[in-house]
Amino acid sequence: MQHLFPKTIKCLFLTLCFHQLACQEIFAQISLQKKQQELEFRLLDSLNMHPIPYMQFLIKEFNPTGDSLQKTGITNEDGFSRISITNSSKIYFESILYSKHSVITNDLKSGIVNNILLIPLKNELKEIVVNDRPLYSVNKIEFRVKKIHKSQAPILRNFLKTLNGISLQSSNDKYLGKIIVFYLDGIKIESNLIKESAIESIEKLEIISAPDGEYWMKASEVIFNFISKKPKNPTVGIQTNTEYAMLFPYLSQNLGIYSLGKRSSFRASSLLYSYGQNVQNNLTQEINQIKSHSNQQLQTTTTPNFNTFIFNYNLDSLTTISFNFGYQNIRNSQNSDFTFSPLITESLDQLQSKSNRTYNKSKISNLLLFKRRNHKLFIRYDYGNTNIKNQYLDPNELNQATYEKSNSTYINYANRLQLSKLTKLNTTLSWENKNSYTQYNIQNDHSVASYFNSNFIGLRSIFATSHKNIFILIGGRLDLINQDFESNSTIYHRENQLRFLPTLSLQYESEKFGNFNFSINSDYILPDISQLATFSRRIDPFKSIIGNNVLDAEKSIDLSLTHTIKINQLDLSTEIGYNESNNQLGYSPYRFEENQLIHSYANVGKSKNMTFLFGSSLALNKSITCQLNLAQKFAQFNLNSLWDYSNFNSNWLPIFSISNSWEYQISTRFSASLNMYFDNYAYEFFETKRYFSPNTSLTFNGTIGRYWNISLLWNTIFANANLEKTVTSQQNYTSTSNYLTNYRYVSISVQKSFGKKHNNVPESSTADEVKRKFKTM
Repeated sequence: MQHLFPKTIKCLFLTLCFHQLACQEIFAQISLQKKQQELEFRLLDSLNMHPIPYMQFLIKEFNPTGDSLQKTGITNEDGFSRISITNSSKIYFESILYSKHSVITNDLKSGIVNNILLIPLKNELKEIVVNDRPLYSVNKIEFRVKKIHKSQAPILRNFLKTLNGISLQSSNDKYLGKIIVFYLDGIKIESNLIKESAIESIEKLEIISAPDGEYWMKASEVIFNFISKKPKNPTVGIQTNTEYAMLFPYLSQNLGIYSLGKRSSFRASSLLYSYGQNVQNNLTQEINQIKSHSNQQLQTTTTPNFNTFIFNYNLDSLTTISFNFGYQNIRNSQNSDFTFSPLITESLDQLQSKSNRTYNKSKISNLLLFKRRNHKLFIRYDYGNTNIKNQYLDPNELNQATYEKSNSTYINYANRLQLSKLTKLNTTLSWENKNSYTQYNIQNDHSVASYFNSNFIGLRSIFATSHKNIFILIGGRLDLINQDFESNSTIYHRENQLRFLPTLSLQYESEKFGNFNFSINSDYILPDISQLATFSRRIDPFKSIIGNNVLDAEKSIDLSLTHTIKINQLDLSTEIGYNESNNQLGYSPYRFEENQLIHSYANVGKSKNMTFLFGSSLALNKSITCQLNLAQKFAQFNLNSLWDYSNFNSNWLPIFSISNSWEYQISTRFSASLNMYFDNYAYEFFETKRYFSPNTSLTFNGTIGRYWNISLLWNTIFANANLEKTVTSQQNYTSTSNYLTNYRYVSISVQKSFGKKHNNVPESSTADEVKRKFKTM
């Protein structure tokens, strides 16, 4: 027995050990079969309750065996994240902007979104945390709006001049050859108002090159959307600007006020300017072998006035209500003196004619916007009216008056569905109703009127995803259009038109080779009531124009391939594009009736454009920067089959433009810039147009004190005019016209900025800095 007892104890001990191991294995198997738990949380700044986007976090999941599984995650742009765990875990949050924090998952509730508050560090964030560089997404480029040099006025106009590929002109601002449409916080705004806004109030610029869930632009357009700052400290700023031209009728005045707070903000701007032009036109005509010569002296004065008020209020961290009110008024007057010979019989006698034209257009816009996380609803109502009066003396007096009024209601709802971390689906439903009325009077006793009504329902859906450095956007827009037109003699109802517009954008980003973007966009243009109204309007002693109520919509498709790259201090951009327009809206051939040349609006045919663009920006040193933009285009025009002209030329026409600018920093407070621009334009259907616009200007900028900026501009140093040459060649009619527009002037601009200065580094910019850091890494 004594010998058996130790063996028995040993056997019992081994049995207990095996039993314990078996229990541990069963317990581990049971734990592995536990159901996964889905938890949702949102990171919020404890100071202002704003979401904290793009913050990385670490999850440590503890197993019964004592080991821990580590996983990482990141919040989205709304500070939201969803995790799946099986066992008790601990989440660690660490950032240079917030104090360290950790959360045990047992303290979080499933089925709801848990709010986790992080305490911001007291030390102030510097203006640039990491190396600043553009951010690319599927159809968007983001630029931080940085402070410009002290010598220049701190307005967005001067910031835009620093962007590669941009060309700021008086008529159209362009980026990589496309017309810029300006937005502020997602709301369309007049270009002159946003360009005069203070840099201090803007955080970043989004350049949107292709349609998405929120924006849809024409093939020839690009959207510049400026995003306001959300400062740590409430701030108020006021900016005034006055520009006066010497020996030239030009005057500009601007007043801008902004207030940026934690929950609310508002902006108010008013811009009034006046300018005049002197135009000379020499015209040679021939009809049925009878020649006529005329000379026109035209003086024009234009006085536009733009006003806007924008108010934003944050109900909570994810919900915003915005209201936008806009009013604009444009006045124009023209006085012309004609010396001409008649077209009826060949004669050397010269006749005299005068004409006076006044144009007054007013428009009021109201927009209400409600935005919450993935939802966006806005309602817009516009009302406008236009008065045009013409008086001709040749030598009999002829009075014409046109009155137009229109109103439109637009409702738009957009929804964003996040399918995965890198994939989203944007859907937008739109409805628009537009009513127009125009009335035409001649000699104050005979009047005709036209009515136009249009209803539009649009549905667009955009699917966007990315994989590594490749971004894909594909979608389309489906429009249902109903139009009615009525005049004194015509009632015309168009059948419902259903149009589908596809869009595609592919983008590839490489640190070494730069950014590549390929896009396909399509759009259409509907004729407006001024083109549909069928009454005849006098243009000059020889010509009249008549409307056409059976015009079709102009359709277009655009393909472009763009490449941008930054090499040290050198920025390069290139683009190859193709555009095709069908049923292009234009003018029909002239016909001779009652001693007048009459033509009408028409769908004249098809045009094609091939575009090659190159842009570069180089900082030679700390004092000198240079920009160069080149554009070479080829245009081809083909007539509608309704007109068959054997002498019509459908060859490809060359079009060329160039802009070059130099910036020299003389000292801390003074700088000088030289800008040279040349553009030509070609158009050819029933007439061939050539437009030449040379422009060279020299500007001196200076700062006096803390808030005063002065600019001295000498416009058109070497060339002093635009030249437009039109050659018309039709069956029995030919003409050559030369328009010369003078616009040389010297102007002085005084800019005043004042308001309490704060360290207004925006809180929302922390997300951009995190993204920039990840891109750099």
